[in-house]
Amino acid sequence: MSVNWGDAPTWVGSLVALGFSVTAWRETRKQRERLEASEQKAETAARLAAEAEAGQVVSSLGWNGGSLEVTITNGSVRPVTQVEILDVAPTPSSGCDWASWTPNQQIHPNTPTSWAVISPGQEVRSILWLRDADGNRISQVPTEAEVIIRFCDSAGRWWQRTPDGAAGTEAP
Repeated sequence: MSVNWGDAPTWVGSLVALGFSVTAWRETRKQRERLEASEQKAETAARLAAEAEAGQVVSSLGWNGGSLEVTITNGSVRPVTQVEILDVAPTPSSGCDWASWTPNQQIHPNTPTSWAVISPGQEVRSILWLRDADGNRISQVPTEAEVIIRFCDSAGRWWQRTPDGAAGTEAP
């Protein structure tokens, strides 16, 4: 029995087709790698832009008589929503210690600690009383405190920030 291996032109054509197939596969792979790199670059740019925008929403402290005043400023170009003061905690150098905090109902009967929307350029304030472990008001006003706020940006990402300008991080 003899095997017919075909003629030379068929062999040459098959080898050329194989070469084109390998070249096409390599080019497709390179194109996919370029596309993935471009997508990764775009994701990084979007993340950095979101972090920069979130960094424009800041809180600061002031003192209002025997109360602590927390001011939240939206310095970004877009509104933020569901803004909330999560915590007001003493720092090692705050000068006093407290266990909890509540809105000061005597100065502002309805002083909020959360806001549905803060528009670009808008400032909101909350006047707080600091309380000891028994719930009694502390009359000594601290020299500093750590206030943690949480908010949702215009793209639906959640952020937490502290008044010292610590980098915004996406809240869980």
